[in-house]
Amino acid sequence: MEAGALSAAPALVGLTRWYLYLWGPWFIVGGLAFAAATIRYVRRQDALRERLYGAVGALGAVLLSWQRPSPGSVDDRA
Repeated sequence: MEAGALSAAPALVGLTRWYLYLWGPWFIVGGLAFAAATIRYVRRQDALRERLYGAVGALGAVLLSWQRPSPGSVDDRA
């Protein structure tokens, strides 16, 4: 919304900015801390299978985050 990819109702613009600047950085920091803890844990383990599962899970998460909303979804109505 802030980047112009989606539009929001004028009454919600202040709310989206508040969310972006207050909560967005904390979710990024939390995600990076979780990733660092996971990497540290996996490196201590010597099992190739767990690393493969982790790589597949990470790839799935990336693919889901890049997925565009389907036509007619809630995001397209605004």
